[in-house]
Amino acid sequence: MNATGDLAATATQGREARIVARRQRIEARIGAKAEGDDKARRERSGESSSEDSRSKTQVAETRSRIDRIKTTGNSEVTKVRIMGDSRENERRISEEVNRQGRRQKLLYEAESSARQNAAVAMKWSALFDKEIPQELLQEIEMQRDTCDRIIQSKDRLIKEFKTELKAKDDEYVKSLKKQAEDITSCSSAWGGSTACSARPSRTSSMTWRRPSCRSGTSS
Repeated sequence: MNATGDLAATATQGREARIVARRQRIEARIGAKAEGDDKARRERSGESSSEDSRSKTQVAETRSRIDRIKTTGNSEVTKVRIMGDSRENERRISEEVNRQGRRQKLLYEAESSARQNAAVAMKWSALFDKEIPQELLQEIEMQRDTCDRIIQSKDRLIKEFKTELKAKDDEYVKSLKKQAEDITSCSSAWGGSTACSARPSRTSSMTWRRPSCRSGTSS
């Protein structure tokens, strides 16, 4: 009886020991799995933080390049505007000088023509007193010469004004071409700055990756 009881007690103890050992193995596996999951979460968190840091750095660099582009473009536009304003001021000053000159010429021509016309008009009545044909012819020729000089003076002034008008037309065409060149210069400056800034640096292209958002396409 005692032997049988001892065997039963030994079997019970062995079974309990196996149960305890199995429970310990299960708990160890669960602990190891939990530790592995924690480690994986920490690694993922570290990668995400690293990607976020690189993303913020890239955004800061991009904004800095944009600011440089804006500064360069604004500087170029300001320079062109200043040069254009300076040319326009010089043109207005020159135009005012020329306008005053034309006005003086017109006044002088009007006064000179008025005096000559008055002299011609006064001599017409004197021709009726001429009885000798040769004298009458001589006076008529003198009147004709005087009238020709009046007309020639007016023709010279008209020709001079036409030459100035042609010069103004040429100046206007040159001004349009210069404005087109200024616009092209500004566009080239903006385009060059944009191209340079759009080219990614070697470091950023090697280290930066798009944050993990699977939208179907990547840049």
